[in-house]
Amino acid sequence: MAWRHGLAALLMGLSLAASDVRGQPAANAGAPPRGLGQFEDWTAATHTVSLETKCYASTRALSSSPKLPGRGPAVLWVTWLQGGLTSVMIDAGLAVPDATVTVETRQTTLPFYTITRQAFPRNTEATLAALNAATEPLIVAHFPGPNGIVLTDTFSLNGFAAAYAAIRDACQPAPARSTAAVVETEKPSGGMREIPLRMAHGVLVVPVVINDSITLPFMVDSGAAGVTIPADIAETLQQNGALWPNDYHGKRTFSMANGSTSEAVMIHIKSLQVGDRRVENIAGIVTPAKSPLLLGQSFLSRFRTWSIDNERKVLVLE
Repeated sequence: MAWRHGLAALLMGLSLAASDVRGQPAANAGAPPRGLGQFEDWTAATHTVSLETKCYASTRALSSSPKLPGRGPAVLWVTWLQGGLTSVMIDAGLAVPDATVTVETRQTTLPFYTITRQAFPRNTEATLAALNAATEPLIVAHFPGPNGIVLTDTFSLNGFAAAYAAIRDACQPAPARSTAAVVETEKPSGGMREIPLRMAHGVLVVPVVINDSITLPFMVDSGAAGVTIPADIAETLQQNGALWPNDYHGKRTFSMANGSTSEAVMIHIKSLQVGDRRVENIAGIVTPAKSPLLLGQSFLSRFRTWSIDNERKVLVLE
């Protein structure tokens, strides 16, 4: 079977991931990707960003149907981190509705969920076990597409085991950490700080640097349990290398004030900086595209006290 995803294509894709949407190198782009080899239909490489090395194996779809104009190639990615955490992602090549994606081997059916153009397994360990145990070297993904159509992508598993072993060995696995929770660091120190607020669309917002990458205006919302980031912003962070597939931690159900429930995708935010106050390892929530950026309790509770002085238009953190 011909190789469907060459080393040059993978390195180009990783190089693009380390640049922002304007094509300028990201501040934390780090070392260029390094190829580990071609393993039948799979390619492996490593990439170091912000002193963290991530190892990738990937393959393009053997076939995709129906053909849609403007759709990029569907790519299956498996990522291994130095900490031993593994993630699986399928890039659909276009934005798809928020829905369940079905991924099938001959032995089992695996549920995935979508975020913009990517799909992630609800159970990563079960998915990896199924990929390694598949007796037929093919898996099939069914994505919800535009206008109610179903997109079907078929991926080869020829070479997957060898590529997976290569990225595992390259990242020197350590005992795995759980993806179910984010470990909080100590509360920031440094005394009281006043950060100027500014008015935007009739509300006060504060500039926040996300993952040492981009600065965006957040509303301070003590009623929000977490820091919320819209899906379109999350996609931008992925494009400039500031958010990675392993930063997504599955979906959780939240109770709303009116008694209803809502499902949201949880993410690990490596750092948020407001003024000179920096907080690391924060629980975040991905909300629908174009929704507000909210600085909620997963950030605010990390300070001894906080307040807003509406008269002077400052956020006070201590």
